[in-house]
Amino acid sequence: MTMKMQALIFDCDGVLVDTERDGHRVAFNAAFLATGLATEWSEDRYGTLLTTGGGKERMRRHFDETGWPEGDRDALIQKLHHTKTDFFMEIIEGGALPLRPGVERLVDAALDAGVQVAVCSTSNERAVTSVVRVLLGPARAARIHIFAGDAVAKKKPDPAIYTLAATTLGLNVAACVVIEDSHIGLTAARAAGMRCIVTKSAYTQDENFSGADKVVPDLDAGIDLSFCKSLVSQGNPIPLTVIASLRAKPGQEEALFEALSSLIAPTRAEKGCLLYEMHRSHENPGWFIFNELWESRALWDVHMAAQHLTDFSATQDALVESWQLFSGEKAA
Repeated sequence: MTMKMQALIFDCDGVLVDTERDGHRVAFNAAFLATGLATEWSEDRYGTLLTTGGGKERMRRHFDETGWPEGDRDALIQKLHHTKTDFFMEIIEGGALPLRPGVERLVDAALDAGVQVAVCSTSNERAVTSVVRVLLGPARAARIHIFAGDAVAKKKPDPAIYTLAATTLGLNVAACVVIEDSHIGLTAARAAGMRCIVTKSAYTQDENFSGADKVVPDLDAGIDLSFCKSLVSQGNPIPLTVIASLRAKPGQEEALFEALSSLIAPTRAEKGCLLYEMHRSHENPGWFIFNELWESRALWDVHMAAQHLTDFSATQDALVESWQLFSGEKAA
């Protein structure tokens, strides 16, 4: 039986509207100035910080790297983020940032077809709600579910925000299509077991989107509800297939556990070593963490590589090529 699409889920920043460079960055800088800090994020610096999900988390990362102002750190972050949100909402309310091409059309098509529409974002809920209300209008906003900010403890690339949306709305994750613009967003969506289309934004042009179902410059480049439905009708990824196991190097068990704890749990312990098995399946989406695993490559060895991978789609081919790089079978 063909699976039917249940939900169309959008990220906010970079997807509904290209807010990062001329919206959030400007608002952060205004908040720093209003708080008396000599901190200013250039376009390049902000682009670097975007690899960390969440505005409060980005500020913590920045001050960790450059030095903290004196005083209570938690109180400072809360004050800055509240002030920044006020400035950002002024920008949105002023209408300076338009919807990205194709967003309104696709939202209307989904709502008209009875497909649930949601927005899942690491941004402040007040800011996301404002974007949806102002740019899509109150009538549409009343029919769109919003999951944002601190609704979950872990931000993207953790799949928690998408898992929350599916659980709250009673959705089959395999019947959901996500629109994202970043690698961390794509990672979160696929780790949740959802299909994902990427619309590149100003800061994400050169990111790795090898796990996406489709990558386009914007939604007017061939993305309609029929295409989204066709992704869902393909069903879940192929059945469970072990791709490989990683083994902690001697003495690196604790470090590897810490490095991978937010990505994948150890499969088992064997002769004192932690083993991490990569699978391709809906139930265990650990297959999509190659790029993150590469960051910890000094801590592990290849324990086993599968010999019977068949029936690859273009996405699977990209993943296998990535694994060949990691396992030393192909020169980087």
